[in-house]
Amino acid sequence: MPSARLTDHPTNAIRLIDHADRDLGDMWALAYKTEGFSRVWLRPNSGGGTIVTMKSTKDAQNAVSQWRRLGDIEANYVVPPNVETEPAHTAPPSCALYIRLMKGMSNEAIEKILRGLKGLSHFKFSDNNVKAYFDTEANATRASDKLYRTTNIFSFYWHPPHADDNATNVQSYGTFHSRTLHVAKLDRDLADLRAYFFSLPEPPNRIGFHRGYVFLVFDTSKDADAAMEYMHSDRTTRMIPRKVEMDYAPHFVPCPIGKPMKSIMISYLTIEPNGEEMERFFSGYKGFIGVHSGKKACFATFATEQEATIALEDLNTVTNLKAVYRAPEFKDGSLKATYYASNHAYYGVQTEEQYYFSRDRSESNKNGNGNGSNSSKVTEKTEKTYFAYSMPPTTSPGAEAFP
Repeated sequence: MPSARLTDHPTNAIRLIDHADRDLGDMWALAYKTEGFSRVWLRPNSGGGTIVTMKSTKDAQNAVSQWRRLGDIEANYVVPPNVETEPAHTAPPSCALYIRLMKGMSNEAIEKILRGLKGLSHFKFSDNNVKAYFDTEANATRASDKLYRTTNIFSFYWHPPHADDNATNVQSYGTFHSRTLHVAKLDRDLADLRAYFFSLPEPPNRIGFHRGYVFLVFDTSKDADAAMEYMHSDRTTRMIPRKVEMDYAPHFVPCPIGKPMKSIMISYLTIEPNGEEMERFFSGYKGFIGVHSGKKACFATFATEQEATIALEDLNTVTNLKAVYRAPEFKDGSLKATYYASNHAYYGVQTEEQYYFSRDRSESNKNGNGNGSNSSKVTEKTEKTYFAYSMPPTTSPGAEAFP
C-alpha cells in the first residue's frame, strides 16, 4: 500500500476521503472514469483513504478541482507511490480467478469493479473472497493483469478442487490438486522456519512468510501431501499444516531492484522481526557481513557484489521478502538519516565500517544507555565497532523514504 504523506506541492498522486457513504466500488468508479486516470489503491477512510495516481500532474490538478467541486470529497496531493511489477502466478492458467476481499470491500463493491471486465460469466461469493469466472483463459488473464495494473486488487488463477465442480464454463486441467500448504501455530523464528522447511523430505520451492503463518509451495501436490504428513507426525513441532484450495503466489519482484552493490534492503511488509532474528536469517548466505535493522526494513551487507546478488535473487525467487540493492547513504563519515515512517527510529553510526556490525537497539536499551532522545549516544560496544542511534524529529530535511 503506498504512502499517504500529504504534500503542499501538486503531484500526480491524490488522496481521497469520502464524506458521502460511497463504498469502495463507488470510489473506484469515481477515479476510473476521470480523464487521465492511471491507478487507484482502494482503502476505507479508516485505513487512510483511497490513493489515486494520474498520468500527469496536470491531470491530477484537473481531477482535484473536479472532485472538490462535488462538495463531499476531500482531495489532497500526496507523495507519489512506487509502482511494483506484475505478480507472477504459480498455478497453471484457468478461466476462474480467486480474489481475496480487502478490508472495507463488500460483495456489492467488488461486483461494481469486476462486472465490466471482458468475458466475465458469473461470480461466487464467500465470506472473505470472491471467485470470478470467465469464458476463456485469455480473458481471465487479461482481467487479472488489468486489476493489478490499475488497482491494489490481487487475483490468482483458481481451479475447482473437483472435476465435477458445479461452476460452468471453467476450463481447467481436470481435477486440480493444490501444491500449497498453509502452516499456522509457528513455533520458531524466520531462520529456524526456513531451516526446518528446507529439511523436509521434499522441500518447498517457495516460502511466503507472514505474521503468524507461512505458505509453502511445492513442485507437486504429492510433495505437499508428503510434507503435511511429515509435519503431522513430527513430535518436535506443534505447527499445523493444511492444504489450501488455490496455489499461492507469494511474491512479485520489486522494480527497479537498483544497481548491483554489496548491500541489499529488505522491506518488512508481512513480517515483524528484530535485528538479531534477521542476522541469524542472513547468516546462512555466503559472504554475509552484518545487518542494520530498522522497524520497517533492514540492510544486509556482503563481502562482494556477487554474494549480495546471490542472496537478492534467492530472496526474490524463493521467498516473499522483497530485496533491492540499496545501502544507507554516508556523508562526512556518518550515516545519513533515513526515513522509515512516522515515529519510527532513525539510525546513525560513526563510520561506514561500523554500520556493518551494528546491532538491534533493544540490546542497548537493556543496558540503560538507549533512551530514545534526540541526541546520538554510544549505546553498545563490540569487539569491532561502536553503534549509535538517534531519534530526530518526525520530519527531517533531506530524509529519504523507503519505497
